[in-house]
Order: sequence, then structure tokens, then C-alpha cells
Amino acid sequence: MPFSYFWLCSRWKEEVQLIKKETLKNRTALQGGAYSLVITAIVLAILVAVNTLVSALPKNVTQHDISSTKLYSVTSNTKVVVNALDQDVTIYWIVQSDKEDDVIENLLGK
Repeated sequence: MPFSYFWLCSRWKEEVQLIKKETLKNRTALQGGAYSLVITAIVLAILVAVNTLVSALPKNVTQHDISSTKLYSVTSNTKVVVNALDQDVTIYWIVQSDKEDDVIENLLGK
């Protein structure tokens, strides 16, 4: 009878140690997941704040013509020609309703 009692006690101790190890692994995994979640939330909050600040800047600061031929920019030659005009010029832009191009509207607004 004493043999089985000691065997049960040692077996119980082994089970408790295994449970403690698994609990420690789970706790470590949970802490790592929580850390990742917090870092992700911080980065997301920073991105939202930066996006909000940049969207508040004027368009002439945030919009640049990066095309190789500067297709959507008013060049110095164009400015010389426009400044040399003696009379006002009216530009008619014919387009379907709700089919306006923001890039062309921006260029004509310059």
C-alpha cells in the first residue's frame, strides 16, 4: 500500500509540473500577443494622426507633378505667354456631367 501512495504522489507532482510549464508557455504567448496588439494599435494611431495632419496641408504643398514630361504643370514658357496676353482668355471645357477629371480641374485652376 505505501508503494502505490508514493507512486501516486510522484505522479501527481509530475502532472503539476507539466501544468505549470504549460501555464507558463500560455502566459508567455499571451504576453507576446498583447505586446504585439499594443504596438499595432500605437503604429495605427500614429499613421492616422500623420494622415490627418498631411490632409490639412494646402494642395500646393502636397500635390506635385511627377510625370516625366511635367504634363500637369504650368511651365515657365506658359507663364511668359500668358503674361504677354493683352486680353482675357476664356477657356471652355466641355465634359459630361459627373465625368470631370480632378487633375484637369486642378490644372485649369492654376
